[in-house]
Amino acid sequence: LALSHMPQVLNLQLARYMYDQSSGSKQKLMDEVLLPRTLNVPQNKIAKNGSKKNKSSSIPYILCAVQNHRGKSALSGHYVAEAMDWATGVWFEYDDEKVTELEDGPTCSYNSDEKLEKKKGTSDA
Repeated sequence: LALSHMPQVLNLQLARYMYDQSSGSKQKLMDEVLLPRTLNVPQNKIAKNGSKKNKSSSIPYILCAVQNHRGKSALSGHYVAEAMDWATGVWFEYDDEKVTELEDGPTCSYNSDEKLEKKKGTSDA
């Protein structure tokens, strides 16, 4: 897939379900998925004549919301949202009428700096 330019807002959806031929039904995938708080998407600089320039740049996208499905079944469960307040940077979980502050940010995310620190810590052991 090639895009001529990147959008201001990038919306990604992970389909966490698969069709199981043996049971003839949809199954939920239970693997943990960790999302970076900032996603840097590489973008090549294209000259007007169509030739590529040597320099590459990336466009940073900030994770601002996540929708989670709670439940083990693909046929039932409950959706909750985690979203960041742009004015404060504080994350909240929205579960119907219940709103809870998430002190550490979204539950399925990591900061790239934190990931590097964890790697350094485990390699020293």
